[in-house]
Amino acid sequence: MFRTKGTFSWKLGFFILLALLTLIFATVLAFLFRLSWSSEPYHFEDAEEMKGEASFTITTDRDRLNRLMEVEIANLIEDGEPPYRVVLTDEHVEFQANMQLLGFQAPITIQLLPTVAQNGDLVLEVDSFSLGGIQLPIEHILQWMSQMEDIPEWVVFYPKERLVVAEVTTLQVDERLSFRFRTFDLYSDQIEAEMIVHP
Repeated sequence: MFRTKGTFSWKLGFFILLALLTLIFATVLAFLFRLSWSSEPYHFEDAEEMKGEASFTITTDRDRLNRLMEVEIANLIEDGEPPYRVVLTDEHVEFQANMQLLGFQAPITIQLLPTVAQNGDLVLEVDSFSLGGIQLPIEHILQWMSQMEDIPEWVVFYPKERLVVAEVTTLQVDERLSFRFRTFDLYSDQIEAEMIVHP
């Protein structure tokens, strides 16, 4: 009985030792395997192309942007009719308002041709305008527009150059976000902007 018991204990000890050695060996292999995988991403050189920025493309069309602008302009005032309208046609960005002249309201319509600046701002050049049959230099009209209370501060007027610039790159929605236009093609109905997330 002692011999049988001793033989059984020896076998049990041998298998326990074998199991421990196998477990240690498997743990070392798993550690080395994981270490080799964790070091692999550091050799991926294409990651430098992002330069710390992530960007997302926003695509829209004239109808959607017209609806958005209508809502945003309406939100600028608490009650009553909006002081002006901005409408995208198949060729122009059209500004419509009423100008106070000699005690009466004169309807004004300015048609602007859009182009995207190199930095992503939207440059609007005066193409034509009408002021209820009254002749005024466009420089004076742009000067009047720049003094309207409800015009956003990121819309900048250059009366002598007959330009209006929507400086979307200066918009401060969040300190980590910035915006820029990529395409503003009214004729093809393709409008693309880019939202950039800074680290």
